[in-house]
Amino acid sequence: MALDRRDEARLHRLQRQLAADDPDCHRRMRDYSDRLARNRAATAEPAGPAEPTAAREPAPWAGVLLVWAVVLAAALVLIAATAGTA
Repeated sequence: MALDRRDEARLHRLQRQLAADDPDCHRRMRDYSDRLARNRAATAEPAGPAEPTAAREPAPWAGVLLVWAVVLAAALVLIAATAGTA
């Protein structure tokens, strides 16, 4: 996600304020930034996503299974209702 200059400046101001107020927060932000840099370098991924992230995310299999379960349950109810009227 790319930030415009105003948002980037606002983010840096907030980070500086947090670092001044809470040294532990500053340490966590620095550690997190270091981990991001290492992970980015290890995967050789560009700084920003080249394509929408939704296109790269796997399907939520739990949701897919839930939808199929609902469809099958509805089909069974329909079959039972039809068989009960015959």
